[in-house]
Amino acid sequence: MSADKKAHQCTIGPSALISISDHLTRLEFTQSEKEKIALGGLVGEYIRDKQGNITSVKILDSIEGTYENGQLDAEKMATMIGLTQTNYKTYELVGYYNASKGADIKNPKGFKWPLTKENPASKFEDAEAKETHFPTIYLVWDAAAKGTKGDLGIRMFSLDKKGQIKKNKVPYGIEQRDAEVIALNDVLTLESNRTSLTKLQRYREGVSNLMSRADILLEYLTDVAESKKTADSSVLRGINSLLSRLPLTGGKAEFEDALLDEYAMSQLYAYLGAMTEGSAMLANNNIAVSKASSRSGYSGNRMFGF
Repeated sequence: MSADKKAHQCTIGPSALISISDHLTRLEFTQSEKEKIALGGLVGEYIRDKQGNITSVKILDSIEGTYENGQLDAEKMATMIGLTQTNYKTYELVGYYNASKGADIKNPKGFKWPLTKENPASKFEDAEAKETHFPTIYLVWDAAAKGTKGDLGIRMFSLDKKGQIKKNKVPYGIEQRDAEVIALNDVLTLESNRTSLTKLQRYREGVSNLMSRADILLEYLTDVAESKKTADSSVLRGINSLLSRLPLTGGKAEFEDALLDEYAMSQLYAYLGAMTEGSAMLANNNIAVSKASSRSGYSGNRMFGF
């Protein structure tokens, strides 16, 4: 069945939801009621079968809409898509979002779509954006919804090739792998912000607990050696097995110095890796922005409305 006649399965990444929520949160501080509606584009990938038909959509990020003469600026959105494709070649515009407190998620209303089948992103040559299909998803988010457990107040709808909203809801799910990565990054960020001393204190607590148990074993062995207690062969075999598995360490100061050196090196490698990855992505973005700015004849700040 063609992509135009069948609603796609849809997966949305937590990064996209976080970006949309951040957009709406910032708009909450403005005075105008009209400006408290967050509108923008959904960026992701179309998943196809062997025949080339779209079977599902992955929403991976969002692009905030910027207004020009009272409507979303198509050229600026196309430029942002082109910049995104500099780092993520397979990303394209897959739909739009509408988020606000009190948004109608049962009978959604659209807006003038900036990019459509008749007005694609690739039409703007300076943007260097590409697409393989027209936008097919419309996400509506009622940020004030207090639904049942698992209901985020989000509904997905299909868009046909003319940009008309279909009333049938599109089933969707949250990308679990991305959610786990975000949670892991939060944990790692929290851990990185803690001092080395705090970490060493936790390690010391573990060693102290181990030492207290070792004292009990030593006391038992001393009593057996002094014939105060009868030797139990099974206990002695267990102690021997435990000792063979425990690493030999030097003095207390030597252990802490070695641990601190190892921790410092691991932190250094992590920071260098993050800086390298971030610098490479920033360099690609700067090159793409410079190329787009030079072609349009505007400075970067003016072009993006800053």
